[in-house]
Amino acid sequence: MEQNRKKMRLQKAVLSLLSLIFLAMALAGIGAMYYNGGYGKGISWVYEDSYEDSDTFCLKLGEDIRNIFTYIGYKDLFETNGQLDMSKPVVRLTDGPGVDEDWTLDQIVRYARVRGYYLGDNFTVQGSPMSMDDDDMEVTVQFLNPSLDFLSTGQMETRMTKEELALDVLECLGQYYSIYYNFMEHETNVRFRVVYKSDEGVETVYTNVPDMTLDELRGFGKYLFIPGNTIRMDTNLAVIPEDAAALLETWNPNNNDQNYLVVSVDTTYPYNDSYSAASAQYHSVRNAFIMGMGGVIVGFIGFFATLVWLMFLSGHTDSLDSEIRLYPIDRIPTELCIR
Repeated sequence: MEQNRKKMRLQKAVLSLLSLIFLAMALAGIGAMYYNGGYGKGISWVYEDSYEDSDTFCLKLGEDIRNIFTYIGYKDLFETNGQLDMSKPVVRLTDGPGVDEDWTLDQIVRYARVRGYYLGDNFTVQGSPMSMDDDDMEVTVQFLNPSLDFLSTGQMETRMTKEELALDVLECLGQYYSIYYNFMEHETNVRFRVVYKSDEGVETVYTNVPDMTLDELRGFGKYLFIPGNTIRMDTNLAVIPEDAAALLETWNPNNNDQNYLVVSVDTTYPYNDSYSAASAQYHSVRNAFIMGMGGVIVGFIGFFATLVWLMFLSGHTDSLDSEIRLYPIDRIPTELCIR
């Protein structure tokens, strides 16, 4: 008899412990889902097992396509014969009738340094301004390359102080360095080529893989090919970036349709870049979300199963005794307990 009672007490203790463990598992699963980067996607994320078919990938590729065309504009602005040219005149300053001065990129950068500004590790403008009251007067600014006006989309005013000019050009230079660093100087899983061909047959090519053919570029993982002579696109992307075709036509220096854009991403990720890191993070977050979902399901099923089992065992002190024994607190009317 005593042995049966011990078994009953042990059984209740084990079930109570299991119910707490299952409850903790369910709460941990909810936390893993709630604090996950994919919270809100629901069960559909279980079936979206490929990063390359996700909205995140397509949005990132669309952003990089815009960066590619931004680089095209900055290339014409800052480079001479394919090399960064610090002695290249960028703007013309006018401070009254007949008072004109052309500023080179080097002059603008040195002026920004004197004012206390510089480019940080991430090619962003940093520093604090130094007082130079004599330079607070506005001057008329004429950009010697029209691409800067387009890239700024109205942010660069025609009249500004020299400090404002230096800050804006320094910000553009930082973007140029960032894009050049990520797409041209270092190995990346993104390959691109933009070609514009004049009526005389002269091609202007912008690419980070000059030795690859068009077919080779289209043979990597995910790709997008936009020819200028047709409205159709050739791609295997789940979602096509909205402004890719518009950017190709906007930057067309020739009044013809002899141009194309091809951009591809090697989905084997042989190089460490933002795409390989994003892919690894995507799969890690997705797996954590699925594990959290499984924890919630298993946790609540186990919790309610052990709770029901404990309800059936409640009041029994012996597995051989069918009589339910009440403690003094159990004899108190429910109304009194509620009060």
